[in-house]
Amino acid sequence: MPPTVVYAALAMLLAGAFFALDETTSGLTITFHPPWDRFSPGELNGWIGAIFLLAPAGIFAGLAVAPWLWPALERLHARLATTRPARWALALVGLFVVAVALAALCNAHFFGGFPFTDDEWAARFGGQVLALGKLAAPIPPARNLFTDLFLFQRAGHWTSFDYLGALLPWAVSELTRSGGLVFHLFYGASVVALAVAAGRRFGRTWGLVAALIGLASPEMLVLGSSTHSQLVSRAWLAIGFAPLIWNDRLTRRAAALSGLGIGMGLITRPPEVLLLALPCLLVLLARALKDRSLRNPVLVGLVVILAIQAVAFIYRFELTGSLLPVRFAHNDVVHPYANVFRSPFDPAAMARRFGDNFAYNLLTLSVWFLGPLGALLALLGATRDAWTKAMAIGVVLNLGLALLHDDRGLHCVGAIHYSEATVPLALLVVAGLHRLSRSATDLGVARAPFACAFVGYCVVSMGLFTAWSGGGLAQQAKIHTTLYGAVDEYVPPHSVLLAPQYAAAWQAIPEFRATGSWVFEWRRARPDLSDEVIIVRDGPGAAAEARAAFPARKLWRLGGKPGGGLLFVPIPDAER
Repeated sequence: MPPTVVYAALAMLLAGAFFALDETTSGLTITFHPPWDRFSPGELNGWIGAIFLLAPAGIFAGLAVAPWLWPALERLHARLATTRPARWALALVGLFVVAVALAALCNAHFFGGFPFTDDEWAARFGGQVLALGKLAAPIPPARNLFTDLFLFQRAGHWTSFDYLGALLPWAVSELTRSGGLVFHLFYGASVVALAVAAGRRFGRTWGLVAALIGLASPEMLVLGSSTHSQLVSRAWLAIGFAPLIWNDRLTRRAAALSGLGIGMGLITRPPEVLLLALPCLLVLLARALKDRSLRNPVLVGLVVILAIQAVAFIYRFELTGSLLPVRFAHNDVVHPYANVFRSPFDPAAMARRFGDNFAYNLLTLSVWFLGPLGALLALLGATRDAWTKAMAIGVVLNLGLALLHDDRGLHCVGAIHYSEATVPLALLVVAGLHRLSRSATDLGVARAPFACAFVGYCVVSMGLFTAWSGGGLAQQAKIHTTLYGAVDEYVPPHSVLLAPQYAAAWQAIPEFRATGSWVFEWRRARPDLSDEVIIVRDGPGAAAEARAAFPARKLWRLGGKPGGGLLFVPIPDAER
């Protein structure tokens, strides 16, 4: 029997065995219930299956098609080597379009076009405030009817408490009425940035390898198809790294672009981006001390970074009257998770965080970035040169943040609080693969099996893991599409809907209660209260308050049906 047939049979057997795990007691069903570090049995079952079943399945799949894939890869390599710069730029544009389209498709399927965290609803509100040309919006009448989760309130005004860089994409989305497209563009930019950085050092073929990692990594794709601010900071870091890493002839224009990326990343997720970028910036500064031609570009880049920080500083000072970031400034709204940032240097707390934060996120990142193979390749590439060492140190420093706080973050899209680390990790994997390729050539070992196995691993192993994980997310997205779909269907425009807390509403439906969700509050009303349907909290006296605050709108109440289900009832004008 030909080896290719054996490899194909093994690939199908192992992939089938993975999905057959759904028949076990633990199953493969993913659920979404607090606390953040709780893994559902089906989720852990899937992670183990991905390591021991999907990973070899993809490798065998790549070996099965090697007789056809390797010649195609060689032709592509030869063509890229002789392609004019303009053609290469056109290829990068095509890559950008593919990445954006893929993110849009995954967003529709995995998230149903809805946020998967309350952070996103709050950031969206903050972006809407900025789109109105304001730093904060006046608090509406009947204040107690509106949720204030993740909001900042001061002097009768409020907005999101998130960093400025997290709000700007939502402001652009609001002004252009483009929905999540802005975020998909950021994902596309991050994929292209990886290709540019790796292509400069190792050649265009390796640039495409970096892009393949950006498209195949479950953490990069799944989070990249959402509307969460972590994908924005990750994209800015990639944009900042693209002109900087492995660039021995840094120009002022390239330095300005790098400063823009790093500077914007710093006002989106400051600690993460700072720790990841700082070692690389130190490498650049050390080189500038030896090479006078680098000094002007370095100065330009630093000026751009500082200018962006100055704008963010003015924003938060005008908003809070404090030097602290908005989320740490005095807030009339009590932050429900404020305690997670207490006692950063307490030895006992750090010892506990080593397990429930550091180890938890290290495990999640190892599985979600590119699996065990990705981790090994990143380690192989970490000592390649000064740049790879700097990126590796940045990743370690970034993970070290977990010892200073208790905000563990979600894991349903990967290690969400450490997703920026996937940018240097992707470049380290490329460096590791290139090192492996050179070693194989020096030893006279054929490279074809390694190359085809890696492609199969990325496409099949990581692709199936993404599809399975995305399927779980799609089940929780069904909660949002169902509830908001019902609101759109039953509540007429120009109305106010009095509803229980969002979590209480979806928990009233048995199917949704079993699945769970990380979204606990309804969408925020627009700061100018221009929504067709404004959703507010129900409770004693809520109808009278809503009537007084919105006399021109019809009132509706959301209740439950016996046995589960939603019931929308109009509230008579006479009810107080």
